[in-house]
This record gives sequence, structure tokens and C-alpha cells, in this order.
Amino acid sequence: MTISSRTPEGEPARYPLCSADVVVEPSVFIGDGTCPNCGQLIWFLQSPLETRVFSLSSSVELRDRIINTISKQLNVPRDRIPNNSLFLDDIGVDSLDTVELVMELEEELDVLDD
Repeated sequence: MTISSRTPEGEPARYPLCSADVVVEPSVFIGDGTCPNCGQLIWFLQSPLETRVFSLSSSVELRDRIINTISKQLNVPRDRIPNNSLFLDDIGVDSLDTVELVMELEEELDVLDD
């Protein structure tokens, strides 16, 4: 295995399948990235308190919960919601809608604030 000379960028986390400490820069929104230790795809969810890491099996359920919440809160059909947050600009979501969406997602995902 060749060790990269590049300084890792991204979110530090412990991958649940191989228990490796990883630093991966996930894609936007519900980011995915490849575990540099075992090569499996992993998903990240960032909150104000922490970055959570999910395996494929648990990420499917989590993604569905998030998509359902976004669809309901913004009154947007599920099939119009892509895998990134850029669509919020495309459908004209203003800052108040965004704040309300974040609050609803925090409640749905049981994210606690200090």
C-alpha cells in the first residue's frame, strides 16, 4: 500500500465496519466517501455537535427519513430531491425555509443542542 504524502482533508470519524479511524472529505449534503482502510462506501451526516458515519445498510433508512422530511417540509416531490443540497437554490428555498428545514431535520434525527 502506498501512503499518500498529502495531508488528509475532511471529517475525522471511526468507520463502523472495519473500526478504522478515517479522515474523508464527504460529498455535499448526505456525503458519501470511500473508507481508505477497507474500501467500503461510507456516508456522513454533519450536525452542529458531531459528524456521524453510517454504513450502507443504515444509511439507506437514514437517507429515506431525511428525504421524507425535506419533501414534507418544503412540499417538494421526493423524485425532485437529488443527493446534494444545491437543489435548495433551484427550487427557491429562502433562508427562513432553510432554518425551518434544519430544525425539522434536527428533530427527526434527534440531534441535541448544548
